[in-house]
Amino acid sequence: MSRRDTVAELADIELERDTGETTPLGRLWQDQAVLLVFLRHFG
Repeated sequence: MSRRDTVAELADIELERDTGETTPLGRLWQDQAVLLVFLRHFG
């Protein structure tokens, strides 16, 4: 799988905002570059 394929798959993921509405992840980098950081909580 190429990097371009991976980015395309990530773009389709829906994120729930604090307002309850959903936004496609790809919309975040539609107009500018972004840095994504995934944190996992172990508890």
